[in-house]
Amino acid sequence: MFKLHPILLILGFILFLYSVIALMLFLSIQ
Repeated sequence: MFKLHPILLILGFILFLYSVIALMLFLSIQ
């Protein structure tokens, strides 16, 4: 069974958070 590295999990979470913030900024601009 493949176990995910905590670093990859943190990077994925930061990427998800950044994409959500970017989407909210994009929607507020329009």
